[in-house]
Amino acid sequence: GDAPVSDAATLAAASAAADAVRLAQRIVDAPPNEMIPSQLVAEADAVKERLAAKGVAVTGSTITGEALRDGGYGGLWGVGKCAESPPALVVLTATFDREGRSAALVGKGICFDTGGVSLK
Repeated sequence: GDAPVSDAATLAAASAAADAVRLAQRIVDAPPNEMIPSQLVAEADAVKERLAAKGVAVTGSTITGEALRDGGYGGLWGVGKCAESPPALVVLTATFDREGRSAALVGKGICFDTGGVSLK
């Protein structure tokens, strides 16, 4: 019989979503001594490269170390300033040229225990 979903665009979207879930799972499941902030930045850079290879225009910026403090991100700076790997904030932005409603996806990765739910 026919596949439950035979539309190629729907299958491609479902495959991309599944890949994203697996990536997030791998990153979250990594021990904190391996998924340090610099490694999380590398993972974000790899996502940017994969999307660019598929023709998605992605811009990115990373704020690390004391630039976090100076930029008003005192919470991130305060929690991570004494770590061997400096704290980091990564922003990836993709803009699509199409009609219709906009959407924003926001995620966060915490590489070590922040010590309180107020930061999570």
